[in-house]
Amino acid sequence: MMAFIPKLKQLKQLTLFSEDTDCNADGYKFLAKAIGYYQKNGGKLLKYQHKLQGQSGEHLYQILKCFPSLIVLSFKHIFLTLDDAKAIGKVLTTFANIRELDLTDTNITVAHSKEIADGLIKAKKLEYIKIGQNKELDPT
Repeated sequence: MMAFIPKLKQLKQLTLFSEDTDCNADGYKFLAKAIGYYQKNGGKLLKYQHKLQGQSGEHLYQILKCFPSLIVLSFKHIFLTLDDAKAIGKVLTTFANIRELDLTDTNITVAHSKEIADGLIKAKKLEYIKIGQNKELDPT
C-alpha cells in the first residue's frame, strides 16, 4: 500500500493504523520515504491521523515534515513516546496552519507536555486541542 501513496496527488487525509502489529523502525523509514515521494510529486495533505503503535523515534518528524499544509494532527488512542511528543512540538513550531491537535487517550505525562509546549506557544492558528482521557493530566 505504501508504494501507492506517492501516486495519490489528490489525497487530503491520511490515517495510518495497525490493529494487531507494531510498526518497527524499518516500517517508519519506509513510510517516511513514501511520504517524501508523495510530497515531491505535488501532494498536499491537510489531515494526518496517526494510529500506529510502536517506537517511531525520530521517524515521526521525518513523516510529518513533508506536510507543511497540515491543518489537523490526530494521535488519539495510541501510546505517545517522548520522541513523538518532541516531533509534535517541532511540527507545531514549524507549520503555521495547524488548527486542531488531538491527543485524546495518548498516555501523555507532564514530560510529554513540556516537549509539546513550545510548539503550542508558536501555533498561532491553533483553535482546538483535545487532551481528554489522559490519567496523569486529569486533575481529579
